[in-house]
Amino acid sequence: MRCFIIFSVSTYSCILQACGVVRDLDMGEEMYSEIKRKGMLEEDQVVGVAVIDMYTKCGSLTKAHEVFEMLPIQNLVSWTTLILGYVQHRHAEEGLNCFERMKIQGVSPDAVTFAYGLKACGSIGALDKGMELHDDIVHRGMIENHIVGNALIDMYAKCGMVTRAREVFDNRSVWDIIAWNSLLTGYSQLGDLENVVGMLDKMNEKGIKPDLIAFTCVLNACSHAGLLNQGRMFFNYFHEDYSMVPTFEHFTCMIDLFGRAGQLDMALAIVMKAPCCPNMFMWAAILGACRKWNKIDLARSAFEHAMPMGEKEVGAYICMLNIYGQDDGMTKQE
Repeated sequence: MRCFIIFSVSTYSCILQACGVVRDLDMGEEMYSEIKRKGMLEEDQVVGVAVIDMYTKCGSLTKAHEVFEMLPIQNLVSWTTLILGYVQHRHAEEGLNCFERMKIQGVSPDAVTFAYGLKACGSIGALDKGMELHDDIVHRGMIENHIVGNALIDMYAKCGMVTRAREVFDNRSVWDIIAWNSLLTGYSQLGDLENVVGMLDKMNEKGIKPDLIAFTCVLNACSHAGLLNQGRMFFNYFHEDYSMVPTFEHFTCMIDLFGRAGQLDMALAIVMKAPCCPNMFMWAAILGACRKWNKIDLARSAFEHAMPMGEKEVGAYICMLNIYGQDDGMTKQE
């Protein structure tokens, strides 16, 4: 005797959510087929959003959009889910297009939707659009919203407008580590170590402990400015004073610092002695230094180490082509 189990909307939604988390597209599509067969997509908005969310998490954005267009009612939740999917998978322009379509259809964005719209602007450097969203946020009286404020700071910082990011930051009464790190990232991208250090001092004054992201920002600022001694000082400072365990990102920053300074022996020593396993990014930093200082023999060795870690990584091949393509007078490493 066969036993039939009738799933509820919440059961389907939970299963779809699980499929999205573990990226099980096959199971997700099996659930979607059942939902369509039972006509639930037209009857319940919750299960429709769950299907869209599952497809976006599995990277099937075209299918997610198809399901979205099939919904009888496209509300804020379904719009936000679709926009989130596009932005998270680095399809920022499509996400912004959806944002505009949503507003044209009379659906007002909330704080989360604005945050992802701003994230899309930051990822592609769409400063004009980001400023337009900023004006809209002010007009709707949402400028004090915590999520929106963080997203604005991040957008301006990523677009290179750190002064505007600082204005938004300074006009807030409450800051969290996300806001601090967004501003630190903006300054570090400019190699503005003075303001990076100033922000660290302010964090200490406010009793906010820097985290590993702040650690990375400081080292990146030193790297961009070519300040090797300061970089070494801050590496020890974070490690010893804050008891932070450096990650591969921090070791990669130091490799880049030594490489830029022409101290390739020290850079290579970090790769070989770092407690974390050497990865493609570390060897890529070595390759970049080899190109700058015309060290073809070391570059060849670094390339051979990098290849087993990621055969599909084209950056190493391009770097080697550039090294070999330099002038015939290139000096080989002795």
